[in-house]
Amino acid sequence: MESTREGKPYCPEHVLMNPYVRELLERLAGREAEEQKVLRVGQRAVDPEGITAQEILSYLRVHGQRSLPQLGRELTLDVKLVGSYVRVLESKRWVKTKRDARGMTFALPVESDAAVADPKPFDTPSQGTRIA
Repeated sequence: MESTREGKPYCPEHVLMNPYVRELLERLAGREAEEQKVLRVGQRAVDPEGITAQEILSYLRVHGQRSLPQLGRELTLDVKLVGSYVRVLESKRWVKTKRDARGMTFALPVESDAAVADPKPFDTPSQGTRIA
């Protein structure tokens, strides 16, 4: 394998020749194909072990409960797509879903015992104070 004069294995114009980069691009293409299939077919096409499902699961574990539209915005995914993935993850018992009083659906990881967020701001001393 030749290197550039800086000792890099490939110059920027030939980065696609790098096996690691090719593998990443193949994985991203597979993810895109799965997401398109899920949008067409529905949750039957969801791979719970796939990149998107695992990304949703990891995100919920790190950030806690999120509404489905919020998950879509934060992960730049179509909300219909998020709904399909969350339903499959829920059937595997990897996430739970809850609805608030307004009917908004929230997803949270199974190990979390957090309640659905109260849409009202904190207004009593027992609930804490909201920082502006």
